[in-house]
Amino acid sequence: MKHRLYVIITCLCFLSTYLIAMDVRPQQEVYTPDYHYYHSLDTIDRDLVEIANQFPNFVQLNKFYHSRFGRSQYLLRLTDFKQEHIKTFYVDEENKQSGYTRLQNKKIKLLLSYGEHAREFLPVESLFYLLRNLTNGLSSQVTPGGLARAFSAEILSTFDIYVIVLANPDGRYFVETEKNYCWRGTSTGTDLNRNFAWEFGNKGSSDNNHDEEYRGSWAFSEPETEAFTSITEDVAFDLFISFHSGSHHIYVPYADTVSKATGREPENVKQMLELAATLSVATKHGYKYGKVTKLNEYTADGTIFDYMAGVRKKVLEEIHPLYVTLFQYMTQWKETQLMMAQAKETSGVLPSIALGNILLLSVIVLTIMLAVRGRFAVWRCLSQKSAHFQRLLTSMFSVGWIRS
Repeated sequence: MKHRLYVIITCLCFLSTYLIAMDVRPQQEVYTPDYHYYHSLDTIDRDLVEIANQFPNFVQLNKFYHSRFGRSQYLLRLTDFKQEHIKTFYVDEENKQSGYTRLQNKKIKLLLSYGEHAREFLPVESLFYLLRNLTNGLSSQVTPGGLARAFSAEILSTFDIYVIVLANPDGRYFVETEKNYCWRGTSTGTDLNRNFAWEFGNKGSSDNNHDEEYRGSWAFSEPETEAFTSITEDVAFDLFISFHSGSHHIYVPYADTVSKATGREPENVKQMLELAATLSVATKHGYKYGKVTKLNEYTADGTIFDYMAGVRKKVLEEIHPLYVTLFQYMTQWKETQLMMAQAKETSGVLPSIALGNILLLSVIVLTIMLAVRGRFAVWRCLSQKSAHFQRLLTSMFSVGWIRS
């Protein structure tokens, strides 16, 4: 099994609690979105095209993946494309059980997913905040050698970021046109997050098409799932993050009925819990985190969460520091993986598990140091380059962005 880190982050949108199994007919709304602050389908398209056209050497927009009714899911890729050809490291197939698997290249590959549930507007706004921060330093009007330019260059040379901007565009269209802001599903009413081939059809979903957890006719019945399955077949990602709305928790897989009953968990669950712990202190509230089967009484079958695995979280301003912590953590994690792969290539001998544990512990200690010194503290014991990288991260992400 490939050892990757997978995350789901959950945010609060228009609902304050989980609705486990309610009818999804139109409800009497108390609050409706103000489109001076939220994007609509039209402005999502407009702003994405504008960003991609403005920075073609760093941002690619692909409209290949579509919903049932032909609406684009918008696949973004953000990286410095001039640095694409980097040596690939391989590790023997027989050593997979030791936790050392193929590394695509030195860049950290992330897959971010937004808009899986139609009513969840806030995660998409968080994405646009991230895009503005990542591209601010690329403008020709930015002072050469300035902080903004250095920040953008550092992130885009270190990370290769893929983004599914709007996983469920038909559902979003239904919400906007019908004004039913409780609508969660696709055009068929299917919960996209119950439609994947992981324990599909168990009691943690519904066969009733009037239930908001309706799983669909069969696994992958919704064409919107193809974006996830196709991209992950082609690219070896280091981390998957799915942004959602609903609670103050960070969840680590698995969420399904069988796993809750048997205690099944991913092989690298300890690493996921370490990342979840790091993210939980990145914001002022310190949300609960842990295995979803421990935090929730109910189960969820056929989820993207379990198909890829994940973590969850809340509220726009509070999401912003998570990006800082995420970039820091993944940079150190990737460096550790590459050190082990390079050592294997040089010596022909797989590094010991003890060495791997020491390196991993070093990453954890550095991460904890960040947490106890505050959200934006500098890791004093990092190399000069890493310390510079930290300063860029904290400075650039200390200011939020709201679309007018």
